[in-house]
Amino acid sequence: MNGSIPPAFRLFLGVAEVLAAVGLILPGLTRVLTWLVPCSAAGLMMVMIGAIRVSLLSIVYYALGRTGESDAALSELTSKYKWFSYEIAQIYGFRKEPDKACQWLDRAYDQRTAV
Repeated sequence: MNGSIPPAFRLFLGVAEVLAAVGLILPGLTRVLTWLVPCSAAGLMMVMIGAIRVSLLSIVYYALGRTGESDAALSELTSKYKWFSYEIAQIYGFRKEPDKACQWLDRAYDQRTAV
């Protein structure tokens, strides 16, 4: 399932998350380079912005009863951000579609992406 993630993007995500973890933990342990903490937090935030925007649109449109727009946002999410399987499963859960939610949770488990 990891094949659906472009290799360069997968590498970027991995490096960003490792650097963020180091930047969040190391300054607290050593009291050195404390400026890394906000930089690390900002880096983690940037990694998640793309999928979060589309996820929120899908949920908000559905809550407002605008199912067509919700479906379009969910379609964009499932086509462009397939590797955000856990988030997609959450949206299907919110929409009370348990079968699709479970399918995406299985994908998230296969990808080891659940957060």
